[in-house]
Amino acid sequence: IVLDCRNNYETQVGKFELAEPLNTDNFRESWDVLKERLKDVPKDAPIMTYCTGGIRCVKVSAYLTQQLEFTNVSRLAGGVVAYDRTLNEQAPAEEPMFKGVNYVFDGRMGRRITDDQLGT
Repeated sequence: IVLDCRNNYETQVGKFELAEPLNTDNFRESWDVLKERLKDVPKDAPIMTYCTGGIRCVKVSAYLTQQLEFTNVSRLAGGVVAYDRTLNEQAPAEEPMFKGVNYVFDGRMGRRITDDQLGT
């Protein structure tokens, strides 16, 4: 299971292929969504989380292990920002698995990673 811990407006413009968005408008909605989404998932199922810069997926990963008692949780350290930086530095010819724009919360407002047009 790969969970996109970002909000709707972020997932609509860019995402990793096969990732499941939480479909939230704000981060505080995540806890109820996660409880419902994972209620029938075995506690040892592999779960990977990611977000824009790494903060939200740290919180979600802690919640999954500490509150929901999942035992096989990992996260994309540094989020999509770190993924993009690492890919550009170490494998610039490699096709990114993240498609579209990584919405960021600074003056840039978005970092185009691929030319894929997602959302409307």
